[in-house]
Amino acid sequence: MMGVRFGAACSSLLIVAAGAVTAQTGEQDRVLLIDPDSLGLVSEETLQVPFAPGEELIYEVRFGRRVVGEGFLRVGEVETLRGRRTYHAQMGLEGSLWPFSVDYQYDSWMDVTDLASHRYIQDQKGTDARYRAYEIYPRERRWELLGTDQTGETLSEAPLDQVSFLYFVRTLPLEVGAEYELDRYFKEDGNPVLIRVLRRETIRVPAGEFQCVVIEPVIRTSGLFGDGGQAEVFLTDDEDRHMVYMLSRVKWLPDIHLSLKEVR
Repeated sequence: MMGVRFGAACSSLLIVAAGAVTAQTGEQDRVLLIDPDSLGLVSEETLQVPFAPGEELIYEVRFGRRVVGEGFLRVGEVETLRGRRTYHAQMGLEGSLWPFSVDYQYDSWMDVTDLASHRYIQDQKGTDARYRAYEIYPRERRWELLGTDQTGETLSEAPLDQVSFLYFVRTLPLEVGAEYELDRYFKEDGNPVLIRVLRRETIRVPAGEFQCVVIEPVIRTSGLFGDGGQAEVFLTDDEDRHMVYMLSRVKWLPDIHLSLKEVR
C-alpha cells in the first residue's frame, strides 16, 4: 500500500532494538539508552500506552490534490488470542481516481504487555491488490503465512507488523534528531527498521491546527509501509501522539495524503 518505508524479553522490560537509540549532535553520534520505566510499564500485565479501546481517527484521503475517499485508524476491544490479551487495531482507506483505486484494510492483534504482534492481515483491493494473513508466535520467534507453506523466524520475542509499528512509535520519547534502529519487524529481512525524528512542525488539517513531531519510518519490505516508497508521518506533540497527517509516495500510485478529520 502506501509508500511509507516504514520496519520483550520479559514482562517487566520492553526491549527497543538493542536498547539503544542514536541521535546526531553535530560533532558525533550520541547513544541514548532507553529507561524501561520511561516506556510506561505499569504492571506485569499491561503496557501504559497513549491509546485505548474505542479510539478511532477518521481521515480525508487525497490522491495529489483531489479528495478521493476516507480512511481510519481504530482500536477495538481487547481480545484473547491463543491465551494472550491483545488490542485489535485496524487501519483502512478507500478511494479512487481513474485509473487508480485503493480499498485497503489492515488488522493487527497486539499484545497488551509489549505490543508484540500475534496476527496480521493485509487485505488490499484495487490497483495493487493482495491478500495475506499471518499467524505470529512471538515467544516461539516464528511466523507463518496462512494458505501457503511459507514460514520464518523473528529476531525478537516482541515482533511488530506494519500497523502495530504505528502504535508502537507513539510510546517512544521522540526527540528531534534521534534515529531509532529496531530489530522488531516480524519478518527478518525487513530489519532493521529505522524511525527518524525529523522536526517539529505546525500543520492545519480538516480537524484543526496541531503542533506535531514529524517522523520518517523506514521498513525494508513490501506492504503497508514499504514497496519502494517514502513517507512522513505527523504525530501530535503531546501525550496523545495522534497521527494527524501522513504523506506517502509509492510506486504505481499518485501521492497519497491522509489528513485527520475527526477523533472519535
